[in-house]
Amino acid sequence: MILYAEFVPGHPTLQNASRECLTFNADLNVSLRRISGVAEGCFSNDAEKLAGRLLAELQFGTAAEIFDAGLHTYIDVLQTRLNDIGAALFQAYIFQPFLAPDIDQLHQQEEQQQQQQAAGAAVTSDV
Repeated sequence: MILYAEFVPGHPTLQNASRECLTFNADLNVSLRRISGVAEGCFSNDAEKLAGRLLAELQFGTAAEIFDAGLHTYIDVLQTRLNDIGAALFQAYIFQPFLAPDIDQLHQQEEQQQQQQAAGAAVTSDV
């Protein structure tokens, strides 16, 4: 939190917004670890790695580092990194590649369905 103490002294609105941003990223980091079951300090996918790295940099960065890079550049890079986390979340938890089923497996399922239909028809005709 050194960054925020240096960056926005005496400005409660900015201090609260900065604290909320850091809290959100910390909550995201914890939530991702709950989903995957991975302990803190480790990661199982890019989303966890990127979120953890950003959290550490936000916690331990300084205002001098921001101004050395340039405020506009820093914010652009931060936005890009947040977008990267979003893309990694999508890849890890939402996007599931379409896998073409095995032809032999399809034939086997088709035969099973035909056998079940034939068995059902035989029971119906016996009644």
